[in-house]
Amino acid sequence: MNIFGFVIVTLVNLAYCGEHFSPLKDDIAYKINWLGSQDPLESANKELEYKKEDSFVITSANNERYTCTVPTKLSSTGKDGDLNSKGSTPPHALLAPIFKKRVCTYRFEPYWTYELCHGKHIRQYHEERVRTSGKSDETDGIIMQTESGKKILVENAEEKSSYVKTTEFTLGKISDSIDKDGFLLNPGKWPVTSKDVPFKVIDGVKTPYYPVVMADGTPCDLKSGSSRKSTIIYICRPTGRNEIISITETSSCEYELIVPSPDLCRNPLYNIEGKGVNDIQCVPMDGSPTKPRKFFDIEEALAASEKTAQMAQKTDEPLKNELHRVEETTISPLVDKSLLKDFLSGSFCLTGGSGWWRFEFCYGKHVHQYHDDSRLGRTTIVVGTWNSEQHEEWAKLPTSKTKVMRPDKDGKAVVSKVQHFYSNGETCDVTGKPRQVVVQLKCKKDALSPHAVTIYLLEPSTCQYILGVESLIVCDLLDSADDLGLLNADALP
Repeated sequence: MNIFGFVIVTLVNLAYCGEHFSPLKDDIAYKINWLGSQDPLESANKELEYKKEDSFVITSANNERYTCTVPTKLSSTGKDGDLNSKGSTPPHALLAPIFKKRVCTYRFEPYWTYELCHGKHIRQYHEERVRTSGKSDETDGIIMQTESGKKILVENAEEKSSYVKTTEFTLGKISDSIDKDGFLLNPGKWPVTSKDVPFKVIDGVKTPYYPVVMADGTPCDLKSGSSRKSTIIYICRPTGRNEIISITETSSCEYELIVPSPDLCRNPLYNIEGKGVNDIQCVPMDGSPTKPRKFFDIEEALAASEKTAQMAQKTDEPLKNELHRVEETTISPLVDKSLLKDFLSGSFCLTGGSGWWRFEFCYGKHVHQYHDDSRLGRTTIVVGTWNSEQHEEWAKLPTSKTKVMRPDKDGKAVVSKVQHFYSNGETCDVTGKPRQVVVQLKCKKDALSPHAVTIYLLEPSTCQYILGVESLIVCDLLDSADDLGLLNADALP
């Protein structure tokens, strides 16, 4: 058996250890203690009962052998419904003070900023500064018409005029459903016992929560006649600050935010029930190491992964999260050249995204958004299609930049990014105009993962998109770009 099946096999064997064990219940927690030379019964959790007859031998893929002892009786996890809210303040009343003050909190992502004003609204926005004078190379971005059209004239340090353009979406609001003291006018039925409280698994823990719906946001172009809507999931956390710890688009234009609140902890129904952890005591046999070697390898890999993630947080590149639909794949250096030629011919397409909508980019052909349903099949939205004549017209615009130059380490100007215009997508219900997307192919030098390809899709304004493809393997190819930013496959080394 391999080491990844180690815990699974352990739990299967546990099924024979007593009537209290149910191998299919996820709320029973186990922990393996690697004891070295200690006696498993002497080192055991005194709250659990262990017997020698409940010991068994397990062998890893590397023939490492261990004697493991499981508890005869499991640690108590409590029973659903044994709590009640008698004498406790209802959840909407506990949140009323922050609703009354309209306390706002912000979550900053690489592109979008999210503003949650409790009891008022949830807003998603992006601001970019656009120069209207000076060298065009100083503006490294795509200028697209914003939804709100907001423009603020400012002066920079060099006294050059510029605009701050804001792209803004309201993801929901509830200001008309709250009285002057912050109380929800329609709070719903008050929970009396823990059976009345909804639960959600958060970070692997079954967590009770109080939902607040914010509706009537900005119209959704993907759902004709519908508006954006958000559900705020308030959970108990004594150290919480009513901040946004996660935001997910659960379906088109519907969002879910998780917010930890210390105020909610004053109602016992919303406290996370402590679960007993059942220790499995394992000691090595026949000179085996304290724990299987594979476990050491896994721990080292996790540590390295965490270090890499911390380094990535320090860059200005999009992070790998569902919200920005970022996906990274690794291409073997042995197939780079062949794969790039297939990519440039349009026969090899890149896909990305991990949320409700995924996307597909076929160079020189199209950019699609799609959602696969097991019953209804695939729903596809054409974001943009390739038309060389329309790309050429777009390239003539003063705000368009088909190539972005940067000096290399020797001071020589090299192409760091090319931009292509894909037009004639499906008509947008909000704007009444076809969708369009600017595709950016960018040279990204990453010493930690030189053959990784990062692809992401952003929507800085309604039905106008930016698709980014970033990798080290396209760096040499970018130098073949002509004045229109078009690439030449014959220039591959």
